Amino acid sequence: MKNTSAFFPILLILCAFCSKDQQNNQIFATLTSGSWYQKSYQTDQNEDGVFEESAYPCQIDDSWHFAQNNTFEIRDELAYCDPDMDTLVVLSGTWELRDNNTKIYVEFGQVGPAFEFHIHSINDTLLEIRSYMDFITQTPFEERITLTR
Repeated sequence: MKNTSAFFPILLILCAFCSKDQQNNQIFATLTSGSWYQKSYQTDQNEDGVFEESAYPCQIDDSWHFAQNNTFEIRDELAYCDPDMDTLVVLSGTWELRDNNTKIYVEFGQVGPAFEFHIHSINDTLLEIRSYMDFITQTPFEERITLTR
């Protein structure tokens, strides 16, 4: 009995690591299991604590695709910002999960900007992400983006 009880703490530690890996794999699998469609883009332009819709009409229903090979793209889908195009890739680049899978880091090409989105909520049909920095001016600025399937 002594020999088997000595392995019990090791087994508990291994199980803890397994469940963390399963959770991390679940977030990756949820992100990459299909396209997401933008339903809102909210900002607090006046810095009064009230978040208002800030997306252009052509940005609503844009598709966001996180591929398993860590490529990323946003496409115009229903209302095209450029009426001469059908489906248009608006932005493309690479993505990765960071900080224990609580953030999505996206780079739009070698000369484009990079964004860090905090995962506020994620399940099979809803992805809510937030950004807390204006990457052009490098000043604090909160953006709230809601995507659905």
